[in-house]
Amino acid sequence: MAALNPGRRRRGGIVADVVFHSDRSSEGECTLADFARACARCKVRQSMGRDGSCFDAAEATFSTFTV
Repeated sequence: MAALNPGRRRRGGIVADVVFHSDRSSEGECTLADFARACARCKVRQSMGRDGSCFDAAEATFSTFTV
């Protein structure tokens, strides 16, 4: 939610068909269900990496680089 809401504001509320990608997290099921409902209300499509996906490891590696 901390990324979805500012993104909506930045785009003037027009986020239909935007794809929101996230990694699986250890958040509680209630929180995940709330986020899924928020995405559905905004017509935002969710994309989520699978457990153990090599791309998740790549994201973790690249996140350590500084620019």
